[in-house]
Amino acid sequence: CLTELKGYQPAIGKFICQPRRPNSRIDKVRHMFHKLA
Repeated sequence: CLTELKGYQPAIGKFICQPRRPNSRIDKVRHMFHKLA
C-alpha cells in the first residue's frame, strides 16, 4: 500500500498544480487516494 501511495502522491500533486478541469479520471484517482489515505 505504501508503494502505491508514493506513486499516487506525485500524480495528485501534478493535478493540483494544473488548472482545475472537469475530468472524471482525475476525480476517480483523487477519490481512490482519499480512500487509501
